[in-house]
Amino acid sequence: MDAETGEIVAHVLTNKDEGDITVVPRMLATMEGPINSVIADGAYDGASVYEAASIRQHDPPPNIVTPPRTSSVVNADDAGASTVRARHVRYIAEKGRMPWQKATGYSRRSLVETAVSRYKPIIGPNLRARSSDSQEGEVAIAIQILNRTIRIAKPTAVRFVWRDPWVGPAQLQAGPSNKAPLNAELFLQARGPSRHGYVGLD
Repeated sequence: MDAETGEIVAHVLTNKDEGDITVVPRMLATMEGPINSVIADGAYDGASVYEAASIRQHDPPPNIVTPPRTSSVVNADDAGASTVRARHVRYIAEKGRMPWQKATGYSRRSLVETAVSRYKPIIGPNLRARSSDSQEGEVAIAIQILNRTIRIAKPTAVRFVWRDPWVGPAQLQAGPSNKAPLNAELFLQARGPSRHGYVGLD
């Protein structure tokens, strides 16, 4: 997906005999234009993913961010000691996984989960077509619908701190207020060109 627009730019429908990691080369081959980064969860930690990304784009190579398995180690005399994956392993060993996630931008993977989570509520939980070819066409049409939807109604979020003018020292001493607490965090979300939206308190 395009992390800036939220649009799904490539997809592959797998069957019961295929694993997610095995279709990565096929999915990358369907993409148009340069790839900035390949971010995936630990299930995609494999040499085939790194190889497929480097074959798809030599210069500049995409930034591959996938967490290595917890048992991964790198020896200085290994042939692949200077690879991208080896650098990930060393960074995690030295500083931990959370700093690695922050340094590499791994948390942006949640954008993909958000995009995919729109599929079932909008399109439906099940495929209606029977044959594999028809199912691939059905998914392709559904993705076009999702992309068109987000083009015209992409939410924008603004976060700010709101101080409740009705909550003062007297109310705080008297006990809890039935109004919003002091320093409540307010989230404003607007949808589409009309800018109509909703406000929620956290």
